[in-house]
Amino acid sequence: MARRKNENGEELETKWEVFHRNYKNVPGFKAAVKLGLYFIFIFILVVIVAFTNYSKKEKKIEKVAAGKATTTTSIKALSYGDMLEKLKDVGTEYKALIKMNNKEYLITTIIKNDYIEGFYETSNTNTKFKLQNDKVIEVKMNNEIENASLLELFDLDFINPLSLINLLKNTSSTKKLVDGNIVYNYDINKSDMDSYTADVTTDNNHISKIVIKNDIIDYEISIN
Repeated sequence: MARRKNENGEELETKWEVFHRNYKNVPGFKAAVKLGLYFIFIFILVVIVAFTNYSKKEKKIEKVAAGKATTTTSIKALSYGDMLEKLKDVGTEYKALIKMNNKEYLITTIIKNDYIEGFYETSNTNTKFKLQNDKVIEVKMNNEIENASLLELFDLDFINPLSLINLLKNTSSTKKLVDGNIVYNYDINKSDMDSYTADVTTDNNHISKIVIKNDIIDYEISIN
């Protein structure tokens, strides 16, 4: 590339040559250049740090917003009627510890698609059964035999989860607060000679325990 020339035809220095000459010969020029480069470096560094912090702040705000949305959804309260309905979900398991005449019995029931599967445990036996179409069916070695006497000691309205839920839904209750949990209290009168009290305990949108009792028998039912 041809150099520029002055009026006398002499070639002029390029900008780089002027800079280079001043850098070498002019006192303080070198220090000024270094100081300028230092400030440029600091400026770039500040911009990078500021951009990084801004990005982190934006992500944090997004996470907090998402967390608030999730929390809002998770704490949405269910009505007591909805909690009772959820007890009918397939796979819900009930464990009824029954106390009568100084003896204890354990009956576990699980809701299936079209029947109730159960296990009846005493101190000596463990019997599998099904509740289907208002019948008690004993299961032995894959053979099914109707056996109405298997659970005759107990009220089937309390053993069959679906019957129990319907009974509770159709009986008036009193709401109270016990140890931080909401409890629904019932007076259940099956007949003049057959009445019970029932306490249904709720915990975090879930019915966790049902206790039904009278002077003769106690049913303590935990739900998973």
